[in-house]
Amino acid sequence: MKWHKILSVIILGFIIVLPLSANQFQLKNILPEKMENQGWIAEDEPIIAIDEDSLSMIINGAAPRYFELGARKAAFANYEKDQVYLMLEIYETDSIKSTEKLFEEFKTDNSMPLDNLGTRSRVTSEMGGSYMAEYFQDKFYVKLSITDKSEEAKKTILEYARTISDKIFKYTKPKTQ
Repeated sequence: MKWHKILSVIILGFIIVLPLSANQFQLKNILPEKMENQGWIAEDEPIIAIDEDSLSMIINGAAPRYFELGARKAAFANYEKDQVYLMLEIYETDSIKSTEKLFEEFKTDNSMPLDNLGTRSRVTSEMGGSYMAEYFQDKFYVKLSITDKSEEAKKTILEYARTISDKIFKYTKPKTQ
């Protein structure tokens, strides 16, 4: 009789975990590939947050605000090349309107608009010698930061931002039959 309970728990575990794995896999597919070919080394495996609790473990105090604005899942990845660090954040929201709200929430006075990237985009030259590029596209808010303030660094984050944008387009475009 005890083995029935064990088998039930195992089956229930598969039923609960499989949908989460599918959601994580979809978001992870938007991350840029082959960064190692260009010398960027991943610091660790990307982290996928699938709810407010897991997001709170990553961005501690800000997670409730992200969820208020409609964020539902997020992917985080960090890379290093020659002591320069590139940080990537992708948030998936519950609606396009929520994504725009999230984008507007974090606007700063020194942000400059960008063309040809997502629905709307901007680049910010941050204090401390870094650049940040942000944009929203469909239900995704994307933020890339790099700890170097050279034109090459700016070009790098924009290149990866466009790569992610292309993947979002492929992921969200209607399927033809």
